[in-house]
Amino acid sequence: MPRGHLQTSDRRCRLRAWFVAPSLVIMAMTGRPAWSGPASPTDAGSTLRLSEGMAYIDLREAALSQGWTPQVDAQCKANVVGANFHDVCVDSPAQCRVCDELPELSACSGDGHCLMRFSRGAGETLTVSTYGEVRTWRAKRDAGLFVKWWRPTSQSFP
Repeated sequence: MPRGHLQTSDRRCRLRAWFVAPSLVIMAMTGRPAWSGPASPTDAGSTLRLSEGMAYIDLREAALSQGWTPQVDAQCKANVVGANFHDVCVDSPAQCRVCDELPELSACSGDGHCLMRFSRGAGETLTVSTYGEVRTWRAKRDAGLFVKWWRPTSQSFP
């Protein structure tokens, strides 16, 4: 076989690694597998209607209207743009604007998966996983950012 050509099984292994790595990052960040199904929609508030595949802007508008507030991640620009975000933001401010527009944005992988976090009341949090182009988060259809799964949690404080 000519040098530089991969056998079919080698290509499959490399593709599998390329797809699995971002899922492992999301699982490490959230404690929840990226491929698991969504939690019950009623867990995130009795009137929040969530569904897999819905436009993120619709989830965001509903959450904000029901008292959920963005949970700001001070590392957003480093997590989304990269460790050299200071230089990137000076040269291309548009690339860094998404962290200001979506204060709930926590991190994005290189393949379009992002994590958003909201909080409400004493100890309620809502973590949302999205897929798509984060810079088009305002789009309602076909192109944009879509909900993959969500996880509501509630902590009781003594």
